[in-house]
Amino acid sequence: MSDYKYKILWLDDDFEPVSSETNIDENLTRKSFQDDVELASDYGIEVVGVSNYERFLDEVKNLHSYQAVVFDLKGMEKSNEISDMVMPEAVETIMKNRELPIFVYSANDQSEKFEITLHKIKKEGRCFNKGLSPEPLYEKILKVLDDNYHYYEGHMDCLHLFTENYLNAANKDKMDELLKMYEAQEKSYAPYNNMRHILEDMLKTLVDVGLIDEALCKQGFDPKMKFLTEKVNYQRDRNGNIVTKDGKPQLDFDNPVVSFEICPREIKYVLHYLGDMTNRFSHFLETEPEYLKQGESVLEYNILIQQSVFSAFFVAMKWFYSYMNKHITR
Repeated sequence: MSDYKYKILWLDDDFEPVSSETNIDENLTRKSFQDDVELASDYGIEVVGVSNYERFLDEVKNLHSYQAVVFDLKGMEKSNEISDMVMPEAVETIMKNRELPIFVYSANDQSEKFEITLHKIKKEGRCFNKGLSPEPLYEKILKVLDDNYHYYEGHMDCLHLFTENYLNAANKDKMDELLKMYEAQEKSYAPYNNMRHILEDMLKTLVDVGLIDEALCKQGFDPKMKFLTEKVNYQRDRNGNIVTKDGKPQLDFDNPVVSFEICPREIKYVLHYLGDMTNRFSHFLETEPEYLKQGESVLEYNILIQQSVFSAFFVAMKWFYSYMNKHITR
């Protein structure tokens, strides 16, 4: 499982490899910079480095995987030519696609050419000189991201599911809303619809990686969830033949298709409950159920139900993230 807390995209020409074909001074500069980058892991920050505009654009489609972007200012190439417009155009691309905090780590952080681009970044204290220690940069990144994602505290697995591309970026806003409402203890909030969308995405991923039968790919929520939580193999005799009774094949309830080693009983029970609550309960919320005693409010029950479903949801996300990290290379 990854020890990283956050993942950042970093654009700098010094990510080019140190090479015998490059002059000594440039190699020393690159080596020094790459040593600075390695220190990011000490802060729980995973770095994906790109060295030119084209590679940067390739990563734009994966922006949902990142929580911040770091830029150099000069020396970067676009269409195999060095251009001072790489960083301003890259910033504009970020702003068009996704709102991410932007940082600058450059030896040219005082350059007048970039004054307009850097004005806001400097004002927010996110501009750092490359000739100095990288520690202030990493400390600032952590401070900004901890503030931005404070509602994920204690449930970072839910964020990492998007960082690692295990869940579709289209559901990131739904996850954000769930975690924000959970942190706020918003008692009237009904989380079930958002949870169902995320669970559907989880089940689709588990089909894609082969844990759930591919034949269920185009079927709905229930068949996939039942395959994961309920489906068991048939009993077999010593010769491998299916055991029957009164002409009916006998099920081996201690031998599920998705093994207990992969998905333990307690996780199956939690997933089954969560599937029912998010796929059915959310459609049948009553304002005055018959079981209420005089003076009781349905809100009292709904608050307790909401708490139980949130707990089940966090168990499911933790199991899903652990399974993907342990068994799947994507």
